[in-house]
Amino acid sequence: MHKRAHTSGVPFALLLLFFWTRPTPSRAPSDSALDDDPAGLTREVICLAQDAEVELECQRGLLQQIREHHALWNQRWRVPTVAPPIRPHVLVTPPPAVIPILVIAGDRSTVRRCLDKLLHYRPSAEHFPIIVSQDCGHEETARVISSYGSAVTHIRQPDLSNIVVQSEHPKFQGSYKIARHYRWALGQIFNKFRFPAAVVVEDDLEVAPDFFEYFQATYPLLRADPTLWCVSAWNDNGKEQMVDASKPELLYRTEFFLAWAGCFWPSYGRKGVSLGQFFDQHLNLKFIKLNQQFVPFTQLDLSYLQQEVYDRDFLARVYGVPQLQVEKVRTNDWQELGEVRVQYTSRDSFKAFAKALGIMDDLKSGVPRAGYRGIVTFQFRGHRVYLASPQTWAGYDQSWN
Repeated sequence: MHKRAHTSGVPFALLLLFFWTRPTPSRAPSDSALDDDPAGLTREVICLAQDAEVELECQRGLLQQIREHHALWNQRWRVPTVAPPIRPHVLVTPPPAVIPILVIAGDRSTVRRCLDKLLHYRPSAEHFPIIVSQDCGHEETARVISSYGSAVTHIRQPDLSNIVVQSEHPKFQGSYKIARHYRWALGQIFNKFRFPAAVVVEDDLEVAPDFFEYFQATYPLLRADPTLWCVSAWNDNGKEQMVDASKPELLYRTEFFLAWAGCFWPSYGRKGVSLGQFFDQHLNLKFIKLNQQFVPFTQLDLSYLQQEVYDRDFLARVYGVPQLQVEKVRTNDWQELGEVRVQYTSRDSFKAFAKALGIMDDLKSGVPRAGYRGIVTFQFRGHRVYLASPQTWAGYDQSWN
């Protein structure tokens, strides 16, 4: 949000009035005369400014007289009245929004674990309906979903045909099918069921105890801030040793989105269509820290996530901490510094430093995973580290991939 500076409009209006009503000189100096006498032009401008000051002072006097007469008039004609009774101010809390949970399922009958967790933590079936969209036509998975009866809504993606892929993407048939499924499922949510928003959960994910609380609290922020495209509860660098478990309420802005490639939607895991890309090293769910502490997000002030406030405070913090070389950070003799910054200046230096510090090093159109304004925040040996671009950063280089 941007606020325009506001100043009183009276002097400006009076100044315009003066120039609009000021009598025209009986004889205006010719252009040639002013060209021959620049000093005369300067004198004329000074005279105009002085006349304006005199006229403004006169107008101020008139305005003061009007105010004084208006006050006297009000006193003369004031009629005694009885003040209305003061009504107590009652805060009206709007009812929680209805936010459907869209579970994307395929051929994994282990979807039961995901659904059990969702139903266990769900505070209200009315405000958080669960819709399971199934692809692949896998009957065993379909039976598992149907076993929940009216607790969930089961829909099936009808088009199970193969997709003609681009010649340069012959191995990505599965990715195209997932993208097709997402498009169809989201179309059902927004067009058929007429929901304005949805929380998407893939069938192999577990949710934290404050999952519903988190999305209920951040939904108004998403609606109010046009610079936010979505809210996510996933951290690509969310391995246990890389998050601050003592601050489960801490949230960040990021410019990275998993479905970055446009036509693709990655599915990670040994059975996923990404064929295990990054899985063993980074995204194996047994290494990702699942928060177990309930955070009352709806009772917290999340206004610090609005872009104007966040950019100001976040950048001041990042570029206000000491800058160290990556080799120094990998030692243990900097712990007294608390937070530090490691600076990269090129694609290759980012990848090298990211690998050295154990975070994901891939880029999508120049944007690092979990990055914001070129900055990736994570914990390293119990202390916060910012892998950051220079402070003069002016935007992402889309050739970095």
